[in-house]
Amino acid sequence: MTFDFSLQRMKALIGKEFIQLKRDRPTLVMIVMLPVMDKVQEWAYDHAGELAPDRLGQFAMTLLLKSPDIESVKFGLTLLEILDREPDQELKEIL
Repeated sequence: MTFDFSLQRMKALIGKEFIQLKRDRPTLVMIVMLPVMDKVQEWAYDHAGELAPDRLGQFAMTLLLKSPDIESVKFGLTLLEILDREPDQELKEIL
């Protein structure tokens, strides 16, 4: 069994994968958001003393309550974890 490398076939395969990614929005969002979320997390840990916890908490709650995208909701939960605060009643009801 031999495998012939064809640049034209490789281009067609890559093109097909990009078309599928355009159709599969959650996967595309995950591919884009995960590296961004990691960088923001690192930055938040490194600059924790400079951040206003109440404003960060408001932002996280806005993500949790109003975002239609699951990755943004996960990011909001991550921000709340960074704050390490006791969940209030509103958050308990949401979760």
